[in-house]
Amino acid sequence: MSEMKRPRGVLVGLLIATATFTAYTVLQRRFGPRLERAREQRVAELAAKVFVPYQAFYDLTREVQAAARCQDPEIIRSLVPKATDLQRRASNFKEDWNYGNAVHYANLALGRAALVDGMTSETGDYLLLAGQTPGSPQLGDYGPDMTLAAELLACGQRDVVLQYLELCERFWFNRGKSPLKDWEQVVKEGGTPDFGSRAGRPLKPLS
Repeated sequence: MSEMKRPRGVLVGLLIATATFTAYTVLQRRFGPRLERAREQRVAELAAKVFVPYQAFYDLTREVQAAARCQDPEIIRSLVPKATDLQRRASNFKEDWNYGNAVHYANLALGRAALVDGMTSETGDYLLLAGQTPGSPQLGDYGPDMTLAAELLACGQRDVVLQYLELCERFWFNRGKSPLKDWEQVVKEGGTPDFGSRAGRPLKPLS
């Protein structure tokens, strides 16, 4: 008797599977495009939610970097709040490739603002903090910014500049072409290295 029931059970299973597939096909044709559009919109919303904070972090870094190389004291002063904000934001992006840039340029911008206000000792502290960056693809290839270092040399702060150069050896990957050792020797001999494109135009006059 059980042998007679098996074909009927198989037939019922086939009918159920066929009905299910048919119903799915009908629903997919009717609602599929709408559901796909909703899915794509949701994915876009989630992507934007993730991307926007990163983009703001990158944009702020570029803006502060301009202050780290700017010649206008008022622009440097005006960007102090943004440099401070960049320091705060950077702590949330420690695994991002731009983290090292943010640390480097935020401290350089703050150091130059301190120099504008005549706080040479505090300026040296910021220079050393800038040198403690873990590096980045850009810093590792092109090297650190030397604008503030050049200004501190003009103020006679040779020891702190030498410390900065030594710190930069940790992340300037392009050591085969790195002039750091040559710069260090020039500073030790009482001179000012030619930093080339690594230094912006110094503040004139220094205050």
